[in-house]
Amino acid sequence: MFESLLKIFEAGLSIWDTAQSRKYKKSVLDLKQKRAKELEKEYPDHNIVDKCERQLQWLAELFATEVEGQKTKDL
Repeated sequence: MFESLLKIFEAGLSIWDTAQSRKYKKSVLDLKQKRAKELEKEYPDHNIVDKCERQLQWLAELFATEVEGQKTKDL
């Protein structure tokens, strides 16, 4: 389920093309790589995995707030 939500978030970022969205994209990529690297270990530290997932969730929430703010500016 996490992977599906992440794909939706990334799709939204690809549509919203601003300097701010590029910062989000870089942060998302870094967190995804860190999470994947930890999961590939023989004995992954699930605290690190959970932290990456929480940070990705916070980024997605910030993204949603930014997009909602942009929508009201265009009215």
